[in-house]
Amino acid sequence: MKLSEEIYQFIMKVIAPAIIGISFKVAVQMKREKISFIGVTLSFVIGIASAVLSAPFINENVPAIYRSMTLAIIAISGEKVGDWIIYKMELDKFLSGILNAISDVIINIIKK
Repeated sequence: MKLSEEIYQFIMKVIAPAIIGISFKVAVQMKREKISFIGVTLSFVIGIASAVLSAPFINENVPAIYRSMTLAIIAISGEKVGDWIIYKMELDKFLSGILNAISDVIINIIKK
């Protein structure tokens, strides 16, 4: 199955730089502090979403040679803003609690 040219370009020019940028950021963060699976997942979701949302503007206004780097920087910056919001609102603890509750319900259903 071949990907259409547009999907391939989107993945290579938007998603890949965002993933690489967020991967570097998460790797550095993991060296300094303990980070949960939910924190890593939220970092990727928020970072990639910010790159995807800004991609049309970047593709129109930034020279081609700088687009990947710009999208990676936007992904890291968007993730940092998202990380701050998550920290201020303690969303990671909230989501961890929800996931723990769901896993407990599933375990209780399986035990019956």
